[in-house]
Amino acid sequence: MMMIPTVELAIRQGIHTMILMQALASQPEPIKHLKITAIGTGFENQIKQTVGHLKSFAESINLSLSYNVLNPGEALGVFSVYGLWSMIGQQDRLESLMKVIKSIKPRVMVMCEVAANFNSPNFVNLLIEALFHYGAVFDSLEDCMDGEDEHRGITESMYLGEGIRSIVAAEGAERAVRHVNIDV
Repeated sequence: MMMIPTVELAIRQGIHTMILMQALASQPEPIKHLKITAIGTGFENQIKQTVGHLKSFAESINLSLSYNVLNPGEALGVFSVYGLWSMIGQQDRLESLMKVIKSIKPRVMVMCEVAANFNSPNFVNLLIEALFHYGAVFDSLEDCMDGEDEHRGITESMYLGEGIRSIVAAEGAERAVRHVNIDV
């Protein structure tokens, strides 16, 4: 049985992990077991609930899933979807995390981050950049998810709503959303 150990930096609701699981299960030589280890999360109740949803989803696609502690010497993949943007304003935390990732020597690292300049000191530029980005995200949600879908509501309110609020209404250290262009 082929197994893929994966380190998840920000498990949150697990939507991206479900996409990964579905992709792994639908390969010509499907993966039969996915082992997830989350680090640096700090939301134990949310993690338990998310892991429950992930295990239920895994069963529905005939994929074995375990949530275990990181073991030294394992071949690892690091999967981070929107896990690093919150550290842009705190370079010491970002550098510490990068040192940890480097020390576990992953064989592969997959990162998905927004490539948009949400760190501009010019409000008009910031607003235009955010408008294009969030407009595209809401359009894609409209095409991919039913308006009554619970996960869509969570995504819109928890992730997108907080991001928009941070960009439009927060300044200085209080602005949590600070995506940057890829060249940064």
